Amino acid sequence: MSPYRSSSLNLLLIALLSSNALATEEQSLALHEQHKDAAACEQPPVLAHPFVRTKILATGYEKLCEAIEADNVATTQELFKEFPGLKKFSYQSVGSPLHFVRSLDMARILTEKIGFSVNVCDEWGETPSYAIQQSKPDRFSCPEEQKAIALYFKKREAPYQKLKSQLISNKNLHMKLSVLAMSGVLVTQFAVLVTIFLKNIKTLNGA
Repeated sequence: MSPYRSSSLNLLLIALLSSNALATEEQSLALHEQHKDAAACEQPPVLAHPFVRTKILATGYEKLCEAIEADNVATTQELFKEFPGLKKFSYQSVGSPLHFVRSLDMARILTEKIGFSVNVCDEWGETPSYAIQQSKPDRFSCPEEQKAIALYFKKREAPYQKLKSQLISNKNLHMKLSVLAMSGVLVTQFAVLVTIFLKNIKTLNGA
């Protein structure tokens, strides 16, 4: 084989190899882009970041409080669609939205459609029914409306669930239990000291 043909063959092989390598590289890049697109679709949006999500839900909660105070049932329902996770976020230490309703219609929407529990207490151990009973009468259209809301909640309470919520949420109860526990410790320590003191006196008298 002549050097010319050998050289041409080598060039042809190099060209073929280069072409195959280029094609392989292009395929790899294409697959990489496909995987990137797929991963981007699967990855949660920036809003899924806990801090951002909490901030957005806090905004939704503020709007919810305003809607409940204005007794705007339509806006209240829309907010739960606009802010996914708002229901769970709305169980605040100061109470759930049920603690602040002003009408029976709002109470029914939040309980029957949104699914809020009438057994969840606030940080003072108060159920929604009790909170409504203790609210200022001028928040309601009439005294009968206030009584009707409280009765509506009261009829749906489950004693065991209410008690459980009170034990978990009631900060006043936690404080009282802590004081009692501390008192018990102090009484025990005092009793031990008295016992030791009496023993020492007997020892001295015996001597």
